[in-house]
Formats: sequence, C-alpha cells, structure tokens
Amino acid sequence: MTDEVLIDRALEGERRAYEMLVQRHSDAILNYLIRFMPDRDDAEDIAQEVFIRAFGNLDRFDSRRGRFRSWLFRIAANLSLNELKRRERAAIREESAAGDLLPIDDDGGDSERSLDKRLLHGALQTLSDAERQVILLNYYHDLTYREIAETLGIPLGTVKSRMYCGVMRLRKVLIPLEEGDFR
Repeated sequence: MTDEVLIDRALEGERRAYEMLVQRHSDAILNYLIRFMPDRDDAEDIAQEVFIRAFGNLDRFDSRRGRFRSWLFRIAANLSLNELKRRERAAIREESAAGDLLPIDDDGGDSERSLDKRLLHGALQTLSDAERQVILLNYYHDLTYREIAETLGIPLGTVKSRMYCGVMRLRKVLIPLEEGDFR
C-alpha cells in the first residue's frame, strides 16, 4: 500500500493507516536525528515530535510537491535545528553566567567500532548544521540532491555547495585521525 493511500485513509480517521506510516518511516527519521543531534534521547524525543506534527498537519501534505518521506525529513530538520539553536542560546546564557564550558557527552564505549562511530559522530559535529543536514540526508538516507533541495526548501546549487564544503571539512578532520594524529 502506498503512502498516499495510507494518508487518505488516515485522513478519513483510520488510525491503523497512520500507525503503518509511522512504522514505515520511523527508523529512517530516527537514524537521521541520531546522527544529527548530539544526544540519542533528544533524537528520540524529536522523532516522536516529528510524527505528532505530521499527524496534526497531515491534511497539508501535498504529494505533488514531494514524497511523504521527504516531508517528514523536512519536519525533522526544522525541529532539530530549532532545538540546537535553543540549546546554543541556553548554553551561551549559562556559560556567561557560570564562566565555564559545558562538558561534552561521551558514551564511554571502548570497542574499536564504538571508537570509529564516536570519531565519525564527532567529525560530523564539526560541520555547520546546514552541511551536516545535506550529508546525512544524502549518505545515510539516500536522498538525491534534488530531493534534499525539496526537503530543505533550498536551491539545488546550495545543496551541492553545502555537500562539497561539508565533505572537504570532514576530510580535514578524519584523514589526520585515520593516520593516528589525535590532536
């Protein structure tokens, strides 16, 4: 059953249809948010909010303007950016009040795979939010540049330049780490 059929059924009041949409897309949305947000719990909270917002605005979804999945990614991108901006403002207020920097969260894993994941996550966090968004949507969620442009509501050329700059920045961070330079 297509997303459009499920959306029509959900709009007619069939609760199970919306549950099927959530099941179909929740893993992709959560995975995107886990990679975008610094904390998994926050990513899970935002993922829930994405589907609450989507349900509340389902009548506004227009399949002629893009896929349902892209629409969900747009909601996720907006909510996560808003949360990061809110935190940044709060951290600045707290920092100026306390005079200290906030500690960086570390999951404490010690396996090589865990270390690789943490290094990649850390490298992704060095990117601007805009660069991180396009890279995550492309590499982890297989959206084309055109789909990313639609999802984020930006020109195709902007997607390409953010991708290029983000990849170059990641290379600068990751290549020294691969060579053992942990400065």
